[in-house]
Amino acid sequence: MIHKCSPSKISRCASGLAVLALMSMAACPPSLAQTAPAASTPATDPAATGSQIQQFDQESYLLGTGDVIFVEVFNQPDISKSYQVLIDGTVSMPLVGNVPVRGLTLKEASNTISAQYANYLKRPVVTARLEASRPVTVGISGAVNRPGTYVVGQTATAIAATGLGQTAPGTVSGAGQGAQGAAAAPKLSLVLQSAGGITANADVRNIQIRRPQAGGAPETMITVNLWRLLRDGDLSQDVVLRDGDSILVPIATALTPAEITELSSATFSPSTINVNVVGEIKAPGVKQLRPNTPLNSAIMAAGGFIPTRANTTKLILIRLNPDGTVAKRELKINLAENLNADNNPPLQNGDTVIIGRSGIASFSDTLGTVLSPLNGITGVFTGGFTNLLLR
Repeated sequence: MIHKCSPSKISRCASGLAVLALMSMAACPPSLAQTAPAASTPATDPAATGSQIQQFDQESYLLGTGDVIFVEVFNQPDISKSYQVLIDGTVSMPLVGNVPVRGLTLKEASNTISAQYANYLKRPVVTARLEASRPVTVGISGAVNRPGTYVVGQTATAIAATGLGQTAPGTVSGAGQGAQGAAAAPKLSLVLQSAGGITANADVRNIQIRRPQAGGAPETMITVNLWRLLRDGDLSQDVVLRDGDSILVPIATALTPAEITELSSATFSPSTINVNVVGEIKAPGVKQLRPNTPLNSAIMAAGGFIPTRANTTKLILIRLNPDGTVAKRELKINLAENLNADNNPPLQNGDTVIIGRSGIASFSDTLGTVLSPLNGITGVFTGGFTNLLLR
């Protein structure tokens, strides 16, 4: 209720307000007359699981340019609507103009807006909540296929991200969802997927997230165990990321074949890897395979060995290591062997498999090379002798 009283009518205004207060208390239910309204709860997406806290930390999130907040002022429907944080860190609101909210939590923003409206409304009750978070910039390093800096934005249903500091085309904010909107902040698993997914030797039990704090406070370190997300469905491990977060995916010291297989089916693993299969194989070339595909499967994907020419007892695997070195391994071939690190290891993106020649094929090729000059000489004599006979 907006009120203004001249000095000459203060006593009458006070009396009138007292009468109106008594009447409103008599007419309204006790819960409305005596207590402030509770903040409305955003609608829950039927497809979502877990609490809204897993989507967004309402208590500690700091507002910034590009955020969209829904401000609800009790009994003021014309003011209660969505507002975007402008480039100067303010929200432009009726009556009070631009209110600075950048760097504030939602609770602090509610108090700041309430203080501004106290000059126009009697005991204003203000509630602010995040409706759509701004795009965030995060750094990803370690055991991922495309480390680098990512600008991550979100739509109403999904997250899109591209590398090299670019925002994905078509990325839009969640403005316009109204009071029923819910913040769709970027989560760790989807950002890892945008970075090309984890590598085969990633240690997902000890992912480190370094998070800067406001006001120059020391940064915090968050340790994430995505195995708990895979095994137990623990959504608290799928951390909501913030602007400025740095993600480090360490390299695992050892993984069991069962763990490798389970990781390859996770959403934060790449969908395919490229493996080059060359040599005495029926269909040589680059093959797109599932992550952590066993070596034997790559041989079959390339059509299998060329009969009588391929060495079916051993092959060579060439791998580019993360530190830039190249590893060359000679492995025994057993197509009936299960996945193991010795002779049927899981393949990684960029691996090259070389199928050599058998002993007979090598001897035949060498003999052909040696005899090729003699074949030419023999051809000359044979041709000359034939010409003499035809004369």
